[in-house]
Amino acid sequence: MKTCPNCGYITENDKARFCHKCGGEMPESADVMEQMADDIAQDFEEESEPDSESGLSPDTTTDTVQEQEDDNSSNSEYQAESYDDPIPEPIPEPIQETVAPLPQQSPYYYEQPYPEQTEKRHNNGLIMGMLVGVLIALTLVVIALGVVYLYQESSGNKREATKVEENYVDLGLPSGLLWATCNVGASKPEEYGDYFAWGETTPKSDCSWSTYTLGSDEKQLTKYCNDSECGKDGFKDDKTTLDLADDAAHANRGDQWRMPTTADFQELIDNTNSEWVDNYNGTGVKGRLFTASNGNSIFLPAAGYRYGTLLSDAGSYGYYWSSSLGSDCPDRAYYQDFNSGYVDVGSGGYDIRCYGHTVRPVRPKN
Repeated sequence: MKTCPNCGYITENDKARFCHKCGGEMPESADVMEQMADDIAQDFEEESEPDSESGLSPDTTTDTVQEQEDDNSSNSEYQAESYDDPIPEPIPEPIQETVAPLPQQSPYYYEQPYPEQTEKRHNNGLIMGMLVGVLIALTLVVIALGVVYLYQESSGNKREATKVEENYVDLGLPSGLLWATCNVGASKPEEYGDYFAWGETTPKSDCSWSTYTLGSDEKQLTKYCNDSECGKDGFKDDKTTLDLADDAAHANRGDQWRMPTTADFQELIDNTNSEWVDNYNGTGVKGRLFTASNGNSIFLPAAGYRYGTLLSDAGSYGYYWSSSLGSDCPDRAYYQDFNSGYVDVGSGGYDIRCYGHTVRPVRPKN
């Protein structure tokens, strides 16, 4: 019987060399030790006697003795091992699985999405991009409309502004008529302003029959015709004064402003003193100054006229449209004309309707 010095396990096999429980080496028992000592002594005696078969004596050569010792040693080990039980395999300890802690995630770590996530994000990006593009386009449209509106309010649509802020002069005329201080399209008395064909309300740079809206020539009139020979296809309406819709002063100034009639021009001439001015208020502009008995005056610059694309007689003559149709020829209309030597209206003072002349508005006193 043996007891394991390591774990205390007891076995009845006296020849066991290793513990069946922990695998540690077992101590030898006294009987085994005694038997091993007898075996060693007997082997020694046998080696000392001469070998009957080989005839070797104790005085054999060293090499022969060494070979015998090696054989005996091998036999002894074999005999010792024959008493031993097979070495038991040690019972393995249970392996505890340990999970290594995940490394701390870097702030720059980016998890690669799955393909379907990538496609979804791509589609979402396209949709967001389209929405942003539409929003930007709408914003630009709103800004453009605002710019157009402001431009029209400040420059293109002058009627409302002129209604309140338009300056006029009260010359104390018998009719009480008030005369504007500057021409249509001008902001100062010395400025020429715009040039209009008679019966048109929009200024243009080419004033000819080819651009005239009320007839293609003197025999093709479509409005304001009192002679069928001058009307298109015998047209005749016997209108001799412009409608407000065709009045350049009313269309551009609004309110009660209109173009003067021949009678209005004649009243101006009869109730004022006019003089030719070579340098109006130091501006270098030439024209006529009409001064009333109340001390008020108006200045009409010598703006000339337009025929086709040419500007003629500027600085020498002034031609101002009236709203009155020519009495003898409906392809012509009355105007006031003047230069440094005279001023006239009515007596032969009419011109071809498609020509471009300046316009000075008038209005009644409220």
